[in-house]
Amino acid sequence: MAICPIDYAGFPCDIDAINEIAKKYKLYVVQDSAQSIGAVYKGNKTGTLADVTCFSFHGTKNLIVGEGGAIVTDDDELAKRIIIMREKGTDKHTYLTDPLKKGYYEYVDKGNSYVQSNILGAMGRTQLKKLDRLNNRRKEIAAKYSEAFKDIKGFDLRPEVKNIEGNWHLFNILVAKDDKSFLLEALDAEGIGVNIHYNPLHINSYYNRICEFDPDKLKGSVEFFNRLIRIPIYPTLTDEQINLVIKAVIKLFG
Repeated sequence: MAICPIDYAGFPCDIDAINEIAKKYKLYVVQDSAQSIGAVYKGNKTGTLADVTCFSFHGTKNLIVGEGGAIVTDDDELAKRIIIMREKGTDKHTYLTDPLKKGYYEYVDKGNSYVQSNILGAMGRTQLKKLDRLNNRRKEIAAKYSEAFKDIKGFDLRPEVKNIEGNWHLFNILVAKDDKSFLLEALDAEGIGVNIHYNPLHINSYYNRICEFDPDKLKGSVEFFNRLIRIPIYPTLTDEQINLVIKAVIKLFG
């Protein structure tokens, strides 16, 4: 059994509190850091904060390979189990790397085919060298947005949280629920690509069919979704494009 905290928008969650709960109930912590590679919590980067951390290298993420991801852990036994699971449940990795193991590799556990190609792996190593520079550009863009929007009435920005340095995978604003649909259409009309990710799982049709949720206990996620708008943020945004986004938002809210 495990707790799986999610670092939404590239900002680590309060992992110390989660680790304490896990320790109390003898649970693993599997941190979903798909969006938060390079982010920092109390001086430590994601990947060093939980029993297991999962990263994504999808084309929309901060470190881009095209698809796939990585799992990191400092637990040798977990690492061995993960390697077996990624190789279809076989001990192929040991067979290939241990000169004393002869004969054949065999199926020893459950698994699937999660093997990344060498080409994408090489691309990932190259991108990793650029990660700090790419994340710093995102921070520059976020700072421009935050400064431009700080005095606008009508929406809320992400609050600063002590000891957390995000990688600004996403930049979102929270608007009035009744204004959201109009603002999405209005920003689109201004040529600004906007999005709303993510809708809470329990309002999706599949999970409604297989699970029983108490809507009174999940109001926070729905309220957040009903107010959420994402505006563009990625390292190759030019200053001219950033200013166009700022002008469009100020036009609608200023």
